[in-house]
Amino acid sequence: MKQVFSVSRGDSKDELVVREFAELEKNETSLTMEKRYSIKPLKKAAASGVSDIVACLRTEDFFPPESIAEKIANGIFELLDDPQKEAVEVVTDDVAIMMDEEMLVDDELDGQDDIDDLLDDDDIPLDNVDDDGSGDDLS
Repeated sequence: MKQVFSVSRGDSKDELVVREFAELEKNETSLTMEKRYSIKPLKKAAASGVSDIVACLRTEDFFPPESIAEKIANGIFELLDDPQKEAVEVVTDDVAIMMDEEMLVDDELDGQDDIDDLLDDDDIPLDNVDDDGSGDDLS
């Protein structure tokens, strides 16, 4: 699902508005969330970095994944740095993100022999084996 996050200046100069639009139908987006933020705490957080802006953005009602939250935070940096700029947009696509994640997992699975070694149960100690090699009947 594609999502568009719009970060814009509010009606007053003391607020920023974050809106989330989701593509529920092909090429048709719907507003799914709108949140207003006081600009003062965002400016203070911006002095400390992206992670502090992300912490300010996240609420019980709005908790985007880290990668998306960082993109939104960078958009907020742009607005704070340029008083002439009215809005920024952050576009994300879950399908593209999932494909990237799949590629990461595929890269990690290249060592298939390592996984096979983990599944090899010859090295598992059996507590129920006697010294003569016979074990308890567990059936």
